[in-house]
Amino acid sequence: MQVVLDTNILIAALITQDTPPDHAYQAWRAGEFTLLSCEQQREEIRRVTRRGGVKFRIRPMEAERMVNALRNLR
Repeated sequence: MQVVLDTNILIAALITQDTPPDHAYQAWRAGEFTLLSCEQQREEIRRVTRRGGVKFRIRPMEAERMVNALRNLR
């Protein structure tokens, strides 16, 4: 199954644990479905996670880990 997750869902997964966005992110990481993404989404994640209202809630390492994982999609 191929799935597209909105950027807001991916950002929410970084901010909150044990929530539906986090469950979806973890399911993808566990290989339960194929995630579809593009360079524009990766750039949007980078941009949003650096904003003042968001960056203090997300560890930079976690955001970069997500971007790297998205970059490695086929």
